[in-house]
Amino acid sequence: MHTFYRLFVRSTRSTKYRKQLIILITVVSCLGFFLYIREEYNLRKENNEENIISRNKVVLLEDKQPDDIISSKSENCAYKNCPKLREDVINVHIICHTHLDPGWLNSVDGYFFGIDHGPNNQKGGQTYRHNMPSVLTIFNNVVSALLENAQRRFVMVEMSFIWRWWKRLDEDYKKIIRKLLKDGRIDIAGGSWVSNDEAVSHYSAMIDQCTFGFRFVKDELRTCSQPAVAWQLDLFGHGREINSLFSQMGYDGILFGRLDYQEKEQRTAEKTLQMIWKINENAPKSERWLFTGILPNLYHPPETLALKSDIAGSLLRSSDVDTIPESASAYSKRLLAELKTQQEKYNSSNIAVIYGGDFEYEDATQYFQNIDAMIDTINNIQNTTTDKKKFYVHYSTPTCFLHALSQEKRSWPVREGDFLSYAHRAHAFWTGFYTSRPGIKYYERSLGALYQSLRQLSIFANQVDFNGLFQLAEIMGLLQHHDTITGTSPMIHIADALQRMSRAEKNGQALALSLYQHILTPSMTTNWSTPLIFCQLNESYCKPLVDIDKIHRRVLTDDSLGVSETLNELGIDGQGLVIRGRHLLSIAKPDDNMKFFREYALKSVWRPIIAFRSDFNDQPLDYKTWSLLNTELPPQVNILTIEPLSHEKSILTILFRIEHIYDRNEHSKLSESISIQIHKIFNNHKLVDAKEVTLGANMYKTGAFDRLKWTVDSTYEDKSEYNETPIFDGRTIHLYPMQIRSFIIKLTKH
Repeated sequence: MHTFYRLFVRSTRSTKYRKQLIILITVVSCLGFFLYIREEYNLRKENNEENIISRNKVVLLEDKQPDDIISSKSENCAYKNCPKLREDVINVHIICHTHLDPGWLNSVDGYFFGIDHGPNNQKGGQTYRHNMPSVLTIFNNVVSALLENAQRRFVMVEMSFIWRWWKRLDEDYKKIIRKLLKDGRIDIAGGSWVSNDEAVSHYSAMIDQCTFGFRFVKDELRTCSQPAVAWQLDLFGHGREINSLFSQMGYDGILFGRLDYQEKEQRTAEKTLQMIWKINENAPKSERWLFTGILPNLYHPPETLALKSDIAGSLLRSSDVDTIPESASAYSKRLLAELKTQQEKYNSSNIAVIYGGDFEYEDATQYFQNIDAMIDTINNIQNTTTDKKKFYVHYSTPTCFLHALSQEKRSWPVREGDFLSYAHRAHAFWTGFYTSRPGIKYYERSLGALYQSLRQLSIFANQVDFNGLFQLAEIMGLLQHHDTITGTSPMIHIADALQRMSRAEKNGQALALSLYQHILTPSMTTNWSTPLIFCQLNESYCKPLVDIDKIHRRVLTDDSLGVSETLNELGIDGQGLVIRGRHLLSIAKPDDNMKFFREYALKSVWRPIIAFRSDFNDQPLDYKTWSLLNTELPPQVNILTIEPLSHEKSILTILFRIEHIYDRNEHSKLSESISIQIHKIFNNHKLVDAKEVTLGANMYKTGAFDRLKWTVDSTYEDKSEYNETPIFDGRTIHLYPMQIRSFIIKLTKH
């Protein structure tokens, strides 16, 4: 640099030095350009290797097309960067996470920004408290802590929070996070918008919110973020049907924390807390099973071994034990004793220890430093111990933990049926939430019907408002959370959810009216002089129901499970909330009864949007009836999803799901498998292209899943039949009983 400066000064005085300077500048410029070209080439080569990956029969294609929502949990991403395990020891997987409820004792925004909207602060409005956890701060501090030590790993779960955080980041910071994801140091577990409830959520809403989350993962977090594990830690029981959907989405397994106390006692004694869950008797072999692991302490570390940021410095490596609460050596010895106890509960050479809890890691650096010290100390102790049973402790993730279990050469016991209902002790069954707070449950179903209708109307009208649909998808996703639709949260969060729903409904209705006009009078270029109006059909239309007494659930004592509020809905007038419902009784032959049940179940959920207009005489309708279908579908077939993905030039790309609504042996005729010609379904549209995708619409599906392999215990006899679905040929859709198949299709108008 000094030489360059001297040449520059002399160049103003001498022609000789001016020539030397020009030569030097030229050489430096050429060298810089060469280095830039080489770096750009390497970067593009790396991106190309990332974006075109084949994982046997699941293929990734990332070509920047607007309709491309497909990614892959390729071996090159999900498992390549897992820590190397050691043989002849117990491998201890330290899984660091923070449990972030998108609304529980606080509102979604309250949790995200660290504003106390909780039940103890309703009078004071918004109050910033120094000890109020902030999701925004937690995420930022975790990333900073990960960058300090390449061995550290962390789990991120709720895409609804990650999306809020992500849109506040600049591009350079996003690249850092994508690199952490690619290296496996951040693991996306679940990947859905929220951890949805498995007892109250409707299956279609659950599929939609998973798809919504997966789409964000692919579009923003990119290739190597594809989730491999369902992470359902805090749910109040688990259903076979929902987990059958998880299997169809391509998950390799599920990990959860809550299990009925009696079953947990039995499985602990038998060392069967890890198992193969048979979740679908109709499905092909590749989708029939789901590996299931129950974690030892819900989603916390062992009770007496918690590490929180409020005990900062407790495990610093200093030997000055007089100045710190507990030395790393003392803590590590206690943890070793706990590991020996925990290992006795699992018939495995890999065990998981969870470090985290509700809204922890706000002081992420201190938390990780404590764990660093613990890992180093335990491994040093194990290197010198003479114990026959040794432990090797390392940072890990749910994905790597599941992969390690799959590599063990052993068989696993089989579990059938549901993990419902759930009780955490005697006479304490978590079943009230199936029906409590019926108002928000009904409102969610109504909003879901509006969302479904708007997606269809957008295609009918050839007018797609993606922002309007996004708003509805976002609130419908939030509603599926296991503390929202269940009603297991204080009124402050329920009121916030209702407010969000009201805004989304109002905007959705306005969008629906606009779409109705495009459909009914496409020749018009101006808005109707008298608008359509929504009517909720006053109860006076149903006089017989008004005077019938109903029972509404109230609980006047708190159950001491965290909410600190009784279940006592007083309504807007303070006189008591009244919700009226109905029960339907069908008396008929078995075939007719089941037909009524299946058909009415669809009609009750997917209610039509009803709107009124005072006068049509001034603007006659171009169409009074219109259908997207060429012909009526067979009675056992239902179109579950028609969602616009992109509209480029004359090509409309949509997500299309179709389902068989009957189970095996439910009906003498309608339970049989059936085939549909997809190119004959759509009226006034020509099918340009169709590709089958997984249920979450995030992977192409050209055959059986290539998933982690598990061996079923030889004592289990599987007597059920298998349905192997023929590979989609671009035209014919085969459906076996209860099957849902998903497609990305391209249409053009005739």
